[in-house]
Amino acid sequence: MKRGAADYLIKDRLGRLAPAVSQAIQERMLRREKREVEQALRESEARFRSVAESAVDGLVLVDDSGEIGYWNPAAEQIFGYPEEEMLGKRLALLLADQDRERDEAGI
Repeated sequence: MKRGAADYLIKDRLGRLAPAVSQAIQERMLRREKREVEQALRESEARFRSVAESAVDGLVLVDDSGEIGYWNPAAEQIFGYPEEEMLGKRLALLLADQDRERDEAGI
């Protein structure tokens, strides 16, 4: 059991052998599938970051509650705030700040 066995059989209960082997095979397939899905997710995230980081348009991702979860370099240039300062802040605060600046400039 310490070396990774998930089950064991008592010699007088060999009828459990087939279900135990089937379960072990299924668990291994699920672990492999999970690794493949996680790898695909990492690759997808890397592609997204590559595109988003090099975009000339500002990209700001916001969750359901309005909190900023992603802020690309172009957004830093457009809004003048670094990513570290904006992550976790509410987008409404940024928009209110932009409205205030427009009002002050008479736009």
